[in-house]
Amino acid sequence: MGRKCRRRESLRNKMLLINCCITLAALVLGGIVLVVSIHLIVGKYINNDMDFFLTETCNNVANRMDYLEEIIYSVRESDEIMDYLGREDHEPGGLLALQADFEKRVDINDAKNSGRPSQPLIDKVCLFDRSGDSIQASYYAMIYSEAEKSSKDFQDIFSRFKTEGSGNELYARCYTGEEKRGYIAYGIFDSNMRETGTLIFEIHLDAIEGMMENMENYEDSMWLLYEGRGEPVCGTRMLFEDQGWQEVRTVYEERPYTASLYGKSYRLCLQELCLGMSVMAAVPSGQTAALLNNSIKLYVMLIVLIMIAAAVLFIMVIYYLTRPLKEVTGRLMEVKEGNFETKLPEYSSQEFHEISHTFNEMTAYISHLINQVYEKQLSIKELEVKFLQMQMNPHFMFNVLNTIALEAKMNGDEEVYKMISSFAQLIQAKIYRKNTEKVKIRQELEYVEYYLYLQSYRFGERLSYSVTADEKLKELYIPKLCIQLIVENAVIHGIEPMMENGVVSVRIYEEGGKLYIETKDNGVGFGEDGPLIFPMETQEEDRQHNHVGLNNVHNIIRLMYGEEYGLSGYSRRNGGTSIYICVPLDEGGAQLGDMDHV
Repeated sequence: MGRKCRRRESLRNKMLLINCCITLAALVLGGIVLVVSIHLIVGKYINNDMDFFLTETCNNVANRMDYLEEIIYSVRESDEIMDYLGREDHEPGGLLALQADFEKRVDINDAKNSGRPSQPLIDKVCLFDRSGDSIQASYYAMIYSEAEKSSKDFQDIFSRFKTEGSGNELYARCYTGEEKRGYIAYGIFDSNMRETGTLIFEIHLDAIEGMMENMENYEDSMWLLYEGRGEPVCGTRMLFEDQGWQEVRTVYEERPYTASLYGKSYRLCLQELCLGMSVMAAVPSGQTAALLNNSIKLYVMLIVLIMIAAAVLFIMVIYYLTRPLKEVTGRLMEVKEGNFETKLPEYSSQEFHEISHTFNEMTAYISHLINQVYEKQLSIKELEVKFLQMQMNPHFMFNVLNTIALEAKMNGDEEVYKMISSFAQLIQAKIYRKNTEKVKIRQELEYVEYYLYLQSYRFGERLSYSVTADEKLKELYIPKLCIQLIVENAVIHGIEPMMENGVVSVRIYEEGGKLYIETKDNGVGFGEDGPLIFPMETQEEDRQHNHVGLNNVHNIIRLMYGEEYGLSGYSRRNGGTSIYICVPLDEGGAQLGDMDHV
């Protein structure tokens, strides 16, 4: 069983794979280092920026809410207002006399309250005495119906505050109104900590939401403005129902910290405001990673583009540099197919130039060998075949004429006539036919029959012969006169020296895909027992038998068909000889050349 051919990879593909892998590995490693560096360095800055954002957002609300405390302090600094609130008996409508002073103290149009244009933090401020009389200051001018409705709303809040409060709270209470309005109620106390009046602020909730609008830049962020009891004023979530919030709202850290809300980790900032109120802003801890990912996306995309560009560049460079290898491989395949005229072009690189130069010289030299040496050898072989066959023809004719001379001497003219007629038939069989080195076995056997017929006149009853061959095998071809020469050798050198009757048999058969022709006689043999080795050498004691005929047949067959074909045999001293001709199953092919005979 032949060795299985292992599939081999292309050098160009190997170079592409190795270079691309090295480039990609370097870029990936550089990308990993870059990403890690960004996480370690930029991540720290992002965390600091996020903490700064939370702190500043809460401080912004605290600064705006401080305006409420300033109003309270300003009102308490007014002797007229405090004296009036401190009296036990209040005259009906007596508080209205303090309207101008109250508006001055409140200064609701102050820039601290304005915030963004047309969005003040406080729309209205209302002061109640213990009897329920009130005065108010408004950011916008109101018509009578609006003023009446506003007074009624404030009266309702005042009633709720007085009903719910114990009178000793030092913190504000918040209430929700209509149209995004909130109310903050706070008690006014004298120097003896006795509640003498109530201030109620109408808060514009849109203003607070405007201060917290940047929180929307963080996904799942939350904020909440709530009063001292934990009740929310406004915000994104009502956290007071979450257990985590109940724990968080009692802890106050100076800096943002991490806590769990709704089962999720948040970075949050808590800050106390005026009037016992507080504000909370929280951003998911994962926002750091999200912001980093957004920052890294650009770098990742840049790395990917560089990788693609590098891969394309490498492929182009490798294909350009290895193009000569592809051409060399293609030319070698052409040489393998027998095209020795193919040439490689000149290359700029030294290595490929040497390869091209050597390859072109090699193909030129091989072409020279084929055109000059090989063709001459074929001519020599053809001449050698012709020479060997021309050697055989005179040898055969000499023996035939010698036989006729002997018979003419021993017999009458009639017999001579018959022998000459048989010889004429051999000549008419076109032994010297031009353009023919091979003949059908059927025709060759006719030559054998003519020869044995002629020899039968000489030997009479001392010679008997037989020819056995399948009709199908008779249609195959063999070199001309091969069998006849072997039969002639059996008669002359095997049968003639003995006194007993001789037998010559020819048997043709097929075996192992080859054609065998066995010529067997019971003659004197070759002097030694054993196999015969061809070509045979002339022995000292048998110089008259130089084996030229047998050797010629052997050489002709090997020249025509190759080294594995030719003659073989076996001889026994005084026991006969068997000669075997081995040739392929030749159904007819090209002749080596024409043979002109004189």
